[in-house]
Amino acid sequence: MDSVERLTSAEAGLPETLEYIGEFGSELIVFLPFVTWLSQQGLLRRHRVTSYSGMRSFYAHLDCREYVEKSEPRRYVKPAARPAWLPIKDEDSFDGTRARCERHVYPDLRARFAQVDLHAVSLRSGKPLLIVHNKYNNEWAFKRPINHLNCDILAEIFTRLQNNYTIVYIRHGMRPVDASYSHDHNITRKGLGDAQLLAHFPGILTFEQVFEEHVAAGGARDVNQFKNALYARCFHFISAQGGGTYQCAYFSGALLLILHRTGIEHRWPYHGYFRWLATPPVRLAIATSDAELREGLALFQATAIAGGVALLPSAAAPVAAALDPARHGLVSMPPWKVVQDQPHLLSDAAGEGLPAPALGRAATPPKPAPEAPAPAPTASFSLHLGVHKTATTYLQGRLANSAAYLASRKVSFEPLEPFRDTFTTPLWSTPPEDPQGAVAGGAEGGVPGIPRPLARAFRGLGREPARLLQPKWPHLRRRARAAAPARRLPAGRAAQRRPHRAGLCGLDPVLLHRVHPLAALCRIPGVSEPAAAR
Repeated sequence: MDSVERLTSAEAGLPETLEYIGEFGSELIVFLPFVTWLSQQGLLRRHRVTSYSGMRSFYAHLDCREYVEKSEPRRYVKPAARPAWLPIKDEDSFDGTRARCERHVYPDLRARFAQVDLHAVSLRSGKPLLIVHNKYNNEWAFKRPINHLNCDILAEIFTRLQNNYTIVYIRHGMRPVDASYSHDHNITRKGLGDAQLLAHFPGILTFEQVFEEHVAAGGARDVNQFKNALYARCFHFISAQGGGTYQCAYFSGALLLILHRTGIEHRWPYHGYFRWLATPPVRLAIATSDAELREGLALFQATAIAGGVALLPSAAAPVAAALDPARHGLVSMPPWKVVQDQPHLLSDAAGEGLPAPALGRAATPPKPAPEAPAPAPTASFSLHLGVHKTATTYLQGRLANSAAYLASRKVSFEPLEPFRDTFTTPLWSTPPEDPQGAVAGGAEGGVPGIPRPLARAFRGLGREPARLLQPKWPHLRRRARAAAPARRLPAGRAAQRRPHRAGLCGLDPVLLHRVHPLAALCRIPGVSEPAAAR
């Protein structure tokens, strides 16, 4: 199919009005990039685009028949219920592909909104901007705030960084929401105490303060236009997890520190589309606790910007590595993990990604339990699914969509890219000590029954391998021989041979991995190559 046919096919399935229904964050990921691509291809001139009040500035660049705003509250729409004409419906996994969509183009918000004048005199201090974006609302079935910057953290941010930055604090809902702005359906809670805290930090600006100053000086009363213009002049962001971070990630070259106590973005989006929203992409640091966020403030000690990119202080390199979004401890964290005093939550069986209280109980803090003796050690195992090519893609998508369900059964799911970086690459880059694939035992760094390269690769994940479990059942051996018949290789190539299939791996405690085939994971007597798992 040539390019003309592809474009004709793309427009054929479009309705006369492309209406977005859903939350703000999802709109920035699955709708805005698609209509931007359609506009660039000249496919919107006969179509109307509809979104929520206050979103006009995001769509001003479209070459469409008409843009219309609707004044109704936002609501969550399940990916399966989103329009069929959207090329991507689920922003959490890009419909299981975890790959860029050829029908998405991300607008350059920094370049566009840098042209919008800001009339707030209080922003002209000569110091660089730091945006602190917060929220305090009910989240999912937790029915209480989870991912928010509490007052202790806010006080530390303000104290440590106010001398180096002009800090603008944003929490929509701290004051009545402007009528021109359509906010998400989540219930905003009272009682955070940030308004009282700000009274002790008169040098900290609030978003409402600078916005009203901008309007009073002749600026447009457009919350999102002003916010985008403010972000376009900022290269340093600290934010609570949520849709607000998606907007921050659209502004190229910025440093973005996110407090992510629970959610789903750590499984793929942070090291997936967060890298695509801007060029150059934002530099991400992900903290999962107050302690990690405090450590992350060291990244903001340097305020220099070079070539449109925020520079990190050289002394903070270990902190940047510890908060890297692709680190194993983060990507292996179960979605919707237990947070502080929150009872365990399960995602629903339909795989919609929304947690529900376990056993139907209300999500209320449990009573303190008496201190119990330490539990006895329990065995854990790792299952490696090493199927080749098309089947791999299918299984990876099914596993990714079921990650929350697996987590509820205490089975973790390891995404491909982080596992490849931290495990597979070190494994293949280690020269084999024994061309016959002999296992190590007794020597330094060796584990009885496990090849040294494999043991080292697992230690690279921070895991201590226990032993290799080999199938002992005759029917598995027969299947393995049938699936992976022995091949004769020249003696000189014996050390370089690669498996076409991999099998079962019983190694302490990595649990479930989705990876491409690995060597030496299953050695069955009489089979010269690893066997296929059946």
